Amino acid sequence: MNEIQIINDVVFWTIGFLNILTYFLAGDRSSATWYVGTVTQSSWIGWQLITGNTTFLWISIALLSVNVINLIKWRRAGRLLSPV
Repeated sequence: MNEIQIINDVVFWTIGFLNILTYFLAGDRSSATWYVGTVTQSSWIGWQLITGNTTFLWISIALLSVNVINLIKWRRAGRLLSPV
């Protein structure tokens, strides 16, 4: 395994771990933790497209869509704090 592949794997799994961690943090719906998840998920999709490591691309897109749907729902319901 060469150095580029090692860097790719480390970044790929780190972003994936942060994304999964965000879903656990998002249990507190009174905070804006879902914004972090959306940014992290978008970064993960971007990294997959840039590196060509698209093994989990469809799962990433599905999770991002769930994230965006929940953001829209909770934003309309006034459950997320607006950044001040």
